[in-house]
Amino acid sequence: MSSAASKTDAETPDAQALDAQAAESPILFEVADGLATITLNRASKYNAMSMGFARSLFDAVRQIADRPEVGVVLIEARGRAFCAGGDLDGIAEATDREAYLTELAEQLHGAFALLDSLPVVVVVAAHGVVAGGGVGLMLAGDLIIAADDCTFMSAYERLGFTPDCGVSERLPAAVGVQRALQFSVGGQKLTAADALAWGLVGEVVSLADVDTRAREVAHRVLATAPRALGRTRQLLRASVDRPFAENLDTEAQTIIALSAEAESSALFERVAAARSVRS
Repeated sequence: MSSAASKTDAETPDAQALDAQAAESPILFEVADGLATITLNRASKYNAMSMGFARSLFDAVRQIADRPEVGVVLIEARGRAFCAGGDLDGIAEATDREAYLTELAEQLHGAFALLDSLPVVVVVAAHGVVAGGGVGLMLAGDLIIAADDCTFMSAYERLGFTPDCGVSERLPAAVGVQRALQFSVGGQKLTAADALAWGLVGEVVSLADVDTRAREVAHRVLATAPRALGRTRQLLRASVDRPFAENLDTEAQTIIALSAEAESSALFERVAAARSVRS
């Protein structure tokens, strides 16, 4: 990340300017060795989704779409919360609330839709409060690592709003309709242990370990077969809405296309060579 300068570098004017810019940016973004890292950087606001946050998130996802070397996306957060949902101050201060909410939704939903369309695995490291649209942002992940201090809540009902950021689709897909209703309509808050039992997250670790564990998972995917696993993620995500026969056709088309690519060819030849040695 642009803010991750060494102490020596930080003493130079250029490094200081970069650090100041990073401190003001609601989203930090970097790509290194096939891993794109998106860091939520509004710690003082519990990473609430402001207009600047939404625009920066969409811009980061567009950059990922333009960089074919990216195989894995990691979403993490600074501060005491992963994401508290929409920025209430921004909504309250808007002179035209309807126009503000329209643009906010366009930016956020554009980012979510584009990220969902990409053949990349998304890893999420969640901690602290995960509320409202923050639940949707977390559920953009395929492999979700939660800290043991997490608290999950809907929060929309407090504002007289309804779910956004994909929550109305992703939440019931993850936990089932009845539990989604308990959470969104019944107002049930969840601990990290609850979320794991419900299937809302895939793994729970200590707060001290959550970022490290998420990076371990991301690098494991990169070291395995990121293109194949990215396509696997697309198949699984899309399967819910397609007829079975269409899923079969898509599976066949995908595996045939992958077989011609360098990553899959190399892995296949390695396994085939090992089998021939054993025989």
